[in-house]
Amino acid sequence: MQIPIIISLVLSATTLPSISSTTQQELFQQSNSISFFKSKNTLKSIYLQSNKNHTFYCGCSFDTNKQIDHDSCNYSPRIKSNKRSHRLEFEHIVPAHALGKNLQCWKKPICEKRNGKKYKGRKCCSKISDEYKQMQSDMHNLFPAVGEVNGDRSNFIFGEIYGEERKYGQCDFEVAERIAEPKKSIRGDIARSYFYMSHQYKMEIPDDYEVMLREWHLFDPPDEWERDRNTLIEDVQGNRNPFIDYPEMVERVRDY
Repeated sequence: MQIPIIISLVLSATTLPSISSTTQQELFQQSNSISFFKSKNTLKSIYLQSNKNHTFYCGCSFDTNKQIDHDSCNYSPRIKSNKRSHRLEFEHIVPAHALGKNLQCWKKPICEKRNGKKYKGRKCCSKISDEYKQMQSDMHNLFPAVGEVNGDRSNFIFGEIYGEERKYGQCDFEVAERIAEPKKSIRGDIARSYFYMSHQYKMEIPDDYEVMLREWHLFDPPDEWERDRNTLIEDVQGNRNPFIDYPEMVERVRDY
């Protein structure tokens, strides 16, 4: 049974404090504890009720039943028989593997099935680790995606691919040699999600990757929808991504 979620779309004119009078640490608030299931359903409602019901990478429309409209974005499945190409999923910008790889539940088989078989990894961490559950459910790191694209991106890093061949019709998203290249108009959103997750959960970003993300952040500053989304997420999750509110703060952090 689907859980109805009511989202207020009246965005109040929130007066943000001056960054000069607010310490950086005060801007980062602990998020409310929300299940991954609720996060995904809440985000679906946010996008639908905001009339922004299109996927992040490809711009494909989706409906209340999580069905993707291929014609809306001239999407062509890479694999014709892939059912995920018709299904809406929510993509972790910072991949689930990066969130959990340093946790014991990811590295060691400390969970046990009913038949006594031990297991580890995402399924184990999702079951027993509150820390992982918090990271996995953080809506500031979740974006709507065509299921096939989400699967193909896997846990690959973002980057630029030269001379690439488009594999999803008109969708400007490429995957090759364990690199995923998004369209330029969303690269800043990706960077700010990385910076938020790095600061919020003390996750290191490799130096060369950080240089690229800083460039993406400058090239693609926050737009109106990114700011509105930030507020709508705060209404449910209880915290904001300060790098959206204060883009200049990215430069104040020396190393992520």
